[in-house]
Amino acid sequence: MCEHLGCSIGTPYTARKNYCERGLAAIHRRNPDREYDLKMDGKAEAHLIKLACSEPPEGHSRWTLHLLADELVTLDEIDFESISHETVRQRLKKHPETASLRLLGDSTRTGR
Repeated sequence: MCEHLGCSIGTPYTARKNYCERGLAAIHRRNPDREYDLKMDGKAEAHLIKLACSEPPEGHSRWTLHLLADELVTLDEIDFESISHETVRQRLKKHPETASLRLLGDSTRTGR
């Protein structure tokens, strides 16, 4: 069965176990009793949008998600030890005003 599905040998066992314990709710990957803390509040999100709409740093033609994440960490107004580029992407995706920005990630990775 695993060969046909392209999964590890433990995946069907885990799926069956989760279904027996939680029923159809097991199809959701997140556990219902787990709490997820948001990394960014409204103030930090506003700073992110303002930063993303500003001119990119010298030597760069545009903001990348990695540059934005690094810049947010260095801001004195916002208290972050670290923030991932994925968090930045998810927060910008929720705001239509940033849809026109060309934030495609780190251009050094894609060779663009």
